[in-house]
Amino acid sequence: MGLAVDLDPESGGVGPGGLGGLSGLGGGGHVAISRVFAASLAAPYGEATGAPRGGQSASGGDGRLRILRSRPLQDLFAMARPSTALIDLAAIGKNFERARRMAEGRDVIAVIKADAYGHGAVAVASALARRGCNRFAVLSVEEMVVLRDAGIEAPVLVLAGLLDAEDAHEIVRSRATAVLHHRGQIEWMGLATRGATRPVDVQLEVDTGMRRMGVAPAEAAPVFEALARRGTLRLQGVFTHFSRADEGDLDASRAQLEQFGVLLAKHAPEVAEVHVANSAGLLAAPRLPLMGTAVRPGLMLYGARPAPHLGAELSPALRFETAVIAVRAVGAGEPVGYGGTWRAPGAGYVATIGLGYADGLPRNLGGEGEVEVVGRRAPLVGRVSMDSAGVWLGAAAVPVGAPVCVFGSQGLRVEEVAERAGTISYELLVRVGDRVTRRYRDD
Repeated sequence: MGLAVDLDPESGGVGPGGLGGLSGLGGGGHVAISRVFAASLAAPYGEATGAPRGGQSASGGDGRLRILRSRPLQDLFAMARPSTALIDLAAIGKNFERARRMAEGRDVIAVIKADAYGHGAVAVASALARRGCNRFAVLSVEEMVVLRDAGIEAPVLVLAGLLDAEDAHEIVRSRATAVLHHRGQIEWMGLATRGATRPVDVQLEVDTGMRRMGVAPAEAAPVFEALARRGTLRLQGVFTHFSRADEGDLDASRAQLEQFGVLLAKHAPEVAEVHVANSAGLLAAPRLPLMGTAVRPGLMLYGARPAPHLGAELSPALRFETAVIAVRAVGAGEPVGYGGTWRAPGAGYVATIGLGYADGLPRNLGGEGEVEVVGRRAPLVGRVSMDSAGVWLGAAAVPVGAPVCVFGSQGLRVEEVAERAGTISYELLVRVGDRVTRRYRDD
């Protein structure tokens, strides 16, 4: 007998797919389902008791109840594991309001690439739209399509532009705005707009120092000319990107502004939209002048600072939490974790917390970082594993299930954790994994 269960990752109950194979269970169907689900939680991560891997057939000849994974595997993990990203949409709204005030009447293009820096692009865009944000920017056509499929019809700027001609057709179908970086993309957009009854807006990025994307100033003239010859395209905006606006010395950023201004005066003096300032550029004002008609805040919307001297008043929006899943008494000198790289300094307790580097906890934080256990800081010890990590509690044990904050509290900000891990807050936010349940509040 086989049992097919469509589990709802939001409620932990049975999803819209319902139940299959219940014949012969009689009145014990509910108990049987509970038993299967409980067994799946008790099994090693990635394998439910009696359940085939990879969502294979639920049928079996041994009479055991089985789970048919008709939902993605990460949905089951999200139910089975204690790790949660608590996302405060009101905090994001507050940070947006600050960006809007600092923009001094300029348009605010909210950057929600990389799934809104790990916060959930659809949820963030919807929350910001309710607060009056009417412009968004994403990296790719694929990210733009996610917004359109969710019913978000606001203007979307696709920063990376086009990878091929099909991307150009999707841009036109979806009424988004492509950023162009080279003449090949102009050709693709020209083909996609052939026969258009009115020009389609595009924007152009100019590289003034980032050396990453955009048209080099020395190559700008033929690109502007090629755009002008395309009657079905309208150059609606031109922008550049700061490479060092998060530094204390802003001379390099001022030089970028000067170079950009010269280029605009020469090639696009009447363009409708100009923007330069990212989060760091906006927060550095007025030491760094604001230029143009719009700004592009990203990181600051999520309450993280681009640099320690910028954005102290921002409200953190993501609290990364997990729970203690085991507690071990250890003696002085006993090793903990892979390789035995850490030994207990005395008799005490080590807690195992329910997330590891597969969930977004950097491996190099073992022996370097701290977490908050029931509001009290405690060091991460031993090597961070794929699915778990060790925390030294000292002489005071805590119960299994005790809450653990990895980052996002006022006392343990993501910037501090990033510094200890030798990285930046951007990376930690986008590394919060698919096995981590996102929960939202907006009040």
